[in-house]
Amino acid sequence: TNLAANTTFKFAISAAGQFYVDWGDGTVTPLNRENNTTETPVLHTYATAGVKTITIYGRATGYSVNAVAAIRFGGSTTESEVTKDLVGGISGSLTSVFPTVTGVGSPIFKHTFGNCTRLSGNIPTNLFAGLSGEPRASQFAYLFEGDNGLTGQIPSGFFGNISGTVKKSTFERTFYGCSGLQGGTIYAIPENLFDNISGSAQSAFAQTFGACSGLVGQIPANLFEHLTGIPQSRMFLGTFRDCVGLTGTVPEDLFGGISGAAESSAFNYTFGNCSGLTGYVPRGLFAGMTATSSARAGTFSGSGLVTECPCGMKQYITGFEGADGKISTKVSCQFGAKTGEYWHNGHCVTECESGITRLRTSNGVDVPLLRAKVGIKNVAFKHNNKVCYSPVETGNLSGHVNLKQGATTYHISEPDGIEPDGFRNLPDGVLPAPGYTVE
Repeated sequence: TNLAANTTFKFAISAAGQFYVDWGDGTVTPLNRENNTTETPVLHTYATAGVKTITIYGRATGYSVNAVAAIRFGGSTTESEVTKDLVGGISGSLTSVFPTVTGVGSPIFKHTFGNCTRLSGNIPTNLFAGLSGEPRASQFAYLFEGDNGLTGQIPSGFFGNISGTVKKSTFERTFYGCSGLQGGTIYAIPENLFDNISGSAQSAFAQTFGACSGLVGQIPANLFEHLTGIPQSRMFLGTFRDCVGLTGTVPEDLFGGISGAAESSAFNYTFGNCSGLTGYVPRGLFAGMTATSSARAGTFSGSGLVTECPCGMKQYITGFEGADGKISTKVSCQFGAKTGEYWHNGHCVTECESGITRLRTSNGVDVPLLRAKVGIKNVAFKHNNKVCYSPVETGNLSGHVNLKQGATTYHISEPDGIEPDGFRNLPDGVLPAPGYTVE
């Protein structure tokens, strides 16, 4: 990292063992921490400016039983025990110094590089090479969280040989906000990232990839394939939220063997604002699950997933996807329908062939004009002898709607409403465009 003269660099360590810190200016500091697992700050002041490479040697012999990082250079945004804004890049293997210790277990790396805003470059592929043992609570939580300059792909097999039942917050916000991370050729995330992870736990994958807008590609179908158990509280809260680069649809088997009654916030905003997702919500995505609204608020809010089935398809609204308004507009569909046909409010309809293509409501939202009536209070337009209906209910209109033909927009009144200024002298049902009437 590039430092000015008289700059003090600080990090924190809780691992037990004998360590040495080479500060990159000719100074080496021994750390005798035998049987000491209390987190302690380590600091050094540089007399001269320049690029400094800090190297840590030694081997850990024990770790705290609490959710405390073995070593960390980062922390929360208000953290003052470490100089997180001075870390420029990382290289090498953390587990060569902080390995899994027989009889003790594996280390925790919570906040190890969290909110290190100057951090740049690729994530080292061997950062956790050889790490083994059962997952621990908060083990990789907030690892790289924050608006940093990390680039490249998330390394395949990144979490080493960690295997077994996931614990509370094991992967919470691990990559949150790392907008510079990129996807692979097909998948945005390595298929084997959680290959050895099973079970379920509270907040286990909460916001793991949240706001990673540079992750372009599909979600691997087998990302969570070994998970089992009930969807626990906050387990998938915002897991992919604001990942606008995700493409394709959501894999039907994404949640592996997860089943049962979802706890509070289990799937809240899981795919929120994933505007690049396309297609339909797969019928079996939540197979075997039930949930109250508190467990699934905004699951697909702002995503690019289709909200209505094409005509001829059967649509499914499972107990999870719900009928309480939280995700009730997102449905799963059978495939094999005709182009240009839509399923709307229980009716099979097609786009109107009158030459009018879109209806624009007064709040600026465009909706298709349809050839079959889809609701009692929908607005109907007649072009010559052909009647087209707009799938817009009265509550979406505010005094008038706009009829758009080509590049020209015509203002008309809502049924039983008041015409806008400039149109009040027109007879009922007559528009300033030949051949068009409103019913």
